[in-house]
Amino acid sequence: MKIFVFANAEGKVIGSFAPHASPEPGAPTFQPIPHPRSGQVVHEVDVPDHFRNISSAAELHRELGQWLQSPRAPAK
Repeated sequence: MKIFVFANAEGKVIGSFAPHASPEPGAPTFQPIPHPRSGQVVHEVDVPDHFRNISSAAELHRELGQWLQSPRAPAK
């Protein structure tokens, strides 16, 4: 599952966005733009399928933060 993960300067996940796999023709598009002066970064990653089953945003962001710091995550 492809997902955009927003992190602050300390590396804490502050937001995420999972785009539709196949957007409808003419549907609005999304381009993440971090605030560079604040130290924010955006990671575009493919996460394991079990992330689909997380229903709480707080839990998702906690899991994403741990996953991004793990050796299983793709290089940044």
